[in-house]
Amino acid sequence: MLKQFVQTHLNHRLHKGVLCYLSLGTFLAMLYAGTASYFETIGLILSNKTYLCVFVFPAFLMFFLYYDNDLSCNHFIVTRFTSRKKFLRFRWKSMILHTLVLFVELLLVITILNAILYSLHFRIELYELILPLKKISISNIVYALSRILKVVGGILFLQALLFILKSFTKMESISVILMIGIILFIYVQPTIVHLSFLSFLLPGTHIYQYCSDVSFSLWMVLDFLYFCVVSLLCYFIHFSILQRRSLLGEKI
Repeated sequence: MLKQFVQTHLNHRLHKGVLCYLSLGTFLAMLYAGTASYFETIGLILSNKTYLCVFVFPAFLMFFLYYDNDLSCNHFIVTRFTSRKKFLRFRWKSMILHTLVLFVELLLVITILNAILYSLHFRIELYELILPLKKISISNIVYALSRILKVVGGILFLQALLFILKSFTKMESISVILMIGIILFIYVQPTIVHLSFLSFLLPGTHIYQYCSDVSFSLWMVLDFLYFCVVSLLCYFIHFSILQRRSLLGEKI
């Protein structure tokens, strides 16, 4: 059932629209970053806070809103669950699977656009695109993987937070406005909040910041623990709210 639910939304025109929006943002980010090897490009554009806060986060959240609303109001699916806990687990599994599929597609977009721009910049044939592989280093791969984990963690965190906001507010527009405010805060956080112990409690610190006083491996562990803790916290808060609401549409 989960697989069919995901496939239905991947065939929807909104999914194609989101991919086009992400492709536009990726293209603009690559023009700013310049041509480089694949893993270096991933690291560069996924550390661009404008790209993340203007294109990536809004696109993923918009797609999330669509399929979650479709799930919450789908009588056929909801009535198949014998308990609220099972329904909640299905919602969260659906959120994670949708996000991972869309993010893999984003990585494919990055691959295709990077190949096209690289070939145009150096005026080489497509079969010669193996040349950029000579630039790849272990440090670029590790940095790219760390950026992927940070961004995916940030996306899942924002979606989990949107779960909470949707449960607290009766108007979805209010949830959207609040999420826009949160994304704006994440965007400006480095300029108004300096790295400190308290800043470790803020999401922007773990999405695109590093501290030179902390080792890279330890920082990644802290990021992982942070997103795990806040996601579990959102899960339990969401479940406690869901206990007091009807399943269909989450109406009181």
